[in-house]
Amino acid sequence: LLFDELGTMFSGTGAVDKANRAGFKTGDRDVIVLAYTYAGRFGYPPCPYTQAIAYSNDNGRTFVKYEGNPIVPNISGGSDRDPKILWHEPTKKWVMVLYLAEGKRFGFFTSDDLKEWEQVSEMGGFHECPELFELPVDGDEKNKRWVIFGADAQYFIGSFDGREFRPDHEKKHKVHYGKYYASQTFNQTPDGRRTQIGWARIPMPEMPFNQTFTVPTRLTLRTTDDGVRMVAKPIREVEQLRKPNPQSIKNTELTTESPTIAFDVADQLFDVVVTVKRGTAAKAVLRFGGNVATYDFKAQKLDEMSLKTENGKVHIRLLVDRPMYELVGGDGACYKTNARRDMGQPIGTISLTAEGGSLVVESFDVHEMTSIWN
Repeated sequence: LLFDELGTMFSGTGAVDKANRAGFKTGDRDVIVLAYTYAGRFGYPPCPYTQAIAYSNDNGRTFVKYEGNPIVPNISGGSDRDPKILWHEPTKKWVMVLYLAEGKRFGFFTSDDLKEWEQVSEMGGFHECPELFELPVDGDEKNKRWVIFGADAQYFIGSFDGREFRPDHEKKHKVHYGKYYASQTFNQTPDGRRTQIGWARIPMPEMPFNQTFTVPTRLTLRTTDDGVRMVAKPIREVEQLRKPNPQSIKNTELTTESPTIAFDVADQLFDVVVTVKRGTAAKAVLRFGGNVATYDFKAQKLDEMSLKTENGKVHIRLLVDRPMYELVGGDGACYKTNARRDMGQPIGTISLTAEGGSLVVESFDVHEMTSIWN
């Protein structure tokens, strides 16, 4: 049931209780535990927002709500919500990060058994949907940092001792732009990847659902000229949807006399990968159907997103879906989710134009994509 006497169920997170610390295990399979918000009861008197858990002993096919719910009472007096739970190995404790609505802050809680929780710290400056995880810097497992962010995905990098998060910098960094919101990442993936999926707040006319998800991305930490930054790159599995025989051009100069390369295309779904090297052009402009993405060489921006050239080059990837597109710069240094202006119509033409001078197109590959739906 999505609601009961404690209220409607709102979002949270899940984890595998491998050591059965909650004591819910009844068979041979590891127990999956979900933490979620009871969002109060409609009517009078209203119930406060509280936190609860449910568990599964059949690989997530069915869940049983814990009879001792709620596990965390209302803390702030507002709509506290969106518990993020994770296992913190150094302290041998479960950790919950919870949005405390009054004061717009995250509260940190610890537990031995997922049932009894103690608040140990809090941190201001966030709104909704907390995320907390650890990543290696440049793939170095001996050099790891923690990342925390809320629904807008603006993040801090820092340290976390199981009780308190300490940022390495004063202001939050940003990788996501556009209609991207309230993302979640997968806990305990078998291959260790930190995979993120966001909520694309894009209207879906004439569909039996409301709005949609973004392409899954892999999150990593990369050292840049500006310091360590998080990057979001579409997971490699997306490339399995590429059809054979892409349209492609390499090592071609665009000039004021011949400023445009264009491909005629017949379908709606594409993975476009472009690398350009600056000459005298002010901008490189990518057009697809009724949509435009622009790299400004002087401002060092891909649309509104900051993106520096590397050795005079810029790398752009464009994933075009029917109602939306996602624009990726610098191999994940910036990432934008936007609605398509032509909302699902056949694209017709995909083109690249040099404006205000010349540039070299090192590669321009247009992959038609197979839908994941039959």
